[in-house]
Amino acid sequence: MVDYAMDIHKCLYHTDDVPQDMVERRAEVVAHLKSLEDAAVPLVAFFQNPSAIQELRADKHSNLHMLKDRCQIGPDQIEALYQYAKFQFECGNYSGAADYLCQYRALCTNSERSLSALWGKLAAEIMMQNWDIALDELNHLK
Repeated sequence: MVDYAMDIHKCLYHTDDVPQDMVERRAEVVAHLKSLEDAAVPLVAFFQNPSAIQELRADKHSNLHMLKDRCQIGPDQIEALYQYAKFQFECGNYSGAADYLCQYRALCTNSERSLSALWGKLAAEIMMQNWDIALDELNHLK
């Protein structure tokens, strides 16, 4: 979104220069995104491995134990995935946010946080105009 604000500034003032505070804000956002990404990497890598995904079961608690034992992935990395997904949404990457929130919900045992992730996924699907998927998510909320 900072890039978008910079583009608007360039268009409004017919210049390629942007204020220094925008440049600094962009650097802060990119650094924060990188730190969140680094924290979520183990879980993101796990979900990118099709054979690892097949090991997941319907029971979230057994999945958490398996992740802890085999991959050294614990509650901190699961929470990092939520924060990373939330930040992706805030940056306008709705597709990434929807994917990460779906993955987060597969492991989340906190019903309040899971509900928050479901609302986030619904919002991401609406922003991408994926109406059929958004309707499915809305039906999950009922």
